[in-house]
Amino acid sequence: MKRLLSLTLFLGLLVAPQIAIGQVSLSNPRTPKSQVEDRLPDGTSRTMAMVKHDQERSLEDIAKIQEAAAEMEKELSKS
Repeated sequence: MKRLLSLTLFLGLLVAPQIAIGQVSLSNPRTPKSQVEDRLPDGTSRTMAMVKHDQERSLEDIAKIQEAAAEMEKELSKS
């Protein structure tokens, strides 16, 4: 039961960033262009920089979850 719960949690955390990235909208016809593309000092899009940062954090979290799942699997196989 715990393994099923941890697997469900793992899959949920794996899918959640994909859903969040898909919901990011860079254009809104009612918003002036200057508000849509806010730029950082180096010229990159602030929105894209935030999305990239969130994706990197999500990948780090997924790696940690995979390590925890592997450790849990080892513990379960011992008992």
